[in-house]
Amino acid sequence: MDYNDLKDLIRHLKSNVTCPVCGKHFMDKDVAIIATMETEAVFQLTCSKCDQLMVVNVSMANNFDGVNAITVNDVIDMHNFLEQFNGDFKNLFKSSK
Repeated sequence: MDYNDLKDLIRHLKSNVTCPVCGKHFMDKDVAIIATMETEAVFQLTCSKCDQLMVVNVSMANNFDGVNAITVNDVIDMHNFLEQFNGDFKNLFKSSK
């Protein structure tokens, strides 16, 4: 991912993503680049109005052969799971014998 790709992604985030708490659009100073890879970038967005923090992973891969798109229901299911999850990974991944 080059500099122009990052600029385009940040421009896209600022115009299309709003704070989930207060609805404010993010500004340049609210966006921090955490990591970049060849076709992905991870951003931290911090709302300047309410201090809500978001971590956003953006993929620019154009080859999705054999990959199912994430649906709204997938996101809702994950939200519901995380809302109830107590952080006990050992119990979560314990194999049943």
